[in-house]
Amino acid sequence: MSDISPFRAIRYNPSKITNQSAVICPPYDVVGVPEYHRLLGRNPNNLIRVELPLAQKKSDRYAVAAKFWSMWQNQRILLQDKQPAYYGYEQRFTVGNETFFRRGFFAALKLEKPGHGSIRPHERTFPKHKEDRLKLMRATAANISRFSASLPARKKPKT
Repeated sequence: MSDISPFRAIRYNPSKITNQSAVICPPYDVVGVPEYHRLLGRNPNNLIRVELPLAQKKSDRYAVAAKFWSMWQNQRILLQDKQPAYYGYEQRFTVGNETFFRRGFFAALKLEKPGHGSIRPHERTFPKHKEDRLKLMRATAANISRFSASLPARKKPKT
């Protein structure tokens, strides 16, 4: 059985970010240059600055991500929850003419040795991408990319 526990998430401060839709972003590996700039146009505090940072002058992109992550916490744009919790979520999306939904949750998960235990990889991963995400985690001391326990997408129930 998986060993999960609640954790203290760092989330956008609703008194400073009133439109949460303006600051969320898709996963880094599906965002191109036009989408990147469109997301920043929605809100300069869009998480894309940390999820897919761009190098600036002499700073590498991971240092840039760490700078924004830290700055936003110092400015109270991001706040850490006071109490540990499990975080539920629901996604609704349309592909073609069909609407799908996915429900899941975020929790802290004890790591297991690969190939042992009950956690299975959700997709084929590539060394370059794993190295990139590890560098981002080390720079920010946070898991920015969205990893969760979730149910597979299903067609929207008829109501």
